[in-house]
Amino acid sequence: MSVVIKVSWQGKKFPVEYNSVQELKQATVKDLKEYCSRMTGIDSHKINLLAFGAVMNNDNLPLSIYGIHPGCHITLKLKNSGHKEQGFKDRDHHRRSDKLNETREHIRSKEEEVALERLESIKKKIESDIAPQLKHISCKQDHLDARQTRKETNR
Repeated sequence: MSVVIKVSWQGKKFPVEYNSVQELKQATVKDLKEYCSRMTGIDSHKINLLAFGAVMNNDNLPLSIYGIHPGCHITLKLKNSGHKEQGFKDRDHHRRSDKLNETREHIRSKEEEVALERLESIKKKIESDIAPQLKHISCKQDHLDARQTRKETNR
């Protein structure tokens, strides 16, 4: 059974799915940062992850040490760059702004991709498990009987 945690970044939430609770318990902060890096395009070394208001600052620890469990919400923040000169700040701000716009589009497409994969999985389950069971159910006669009853009562 898959389990999901959600990562919030700039007003967006994207799901992070694990195959089991055990897999979630064993995943490290570094694993999650790398996943977030792939989703956002931000270098994993520039990512801070916060859970319950605290920064998860040891990349080698499993998420479970920080109390992460299915359904948890984690916040992604960028680490401070530490530039002192205004010129660097202005130039970096424009680069970050462009990168953030690209990243927002990338997150949307990744979110859509995850949603489409999930829908495809649901469709396959319906086709393989549910539809065959419904094949044997026939409502046509009940429908015709109800129609006949309505005709007779309207006369």
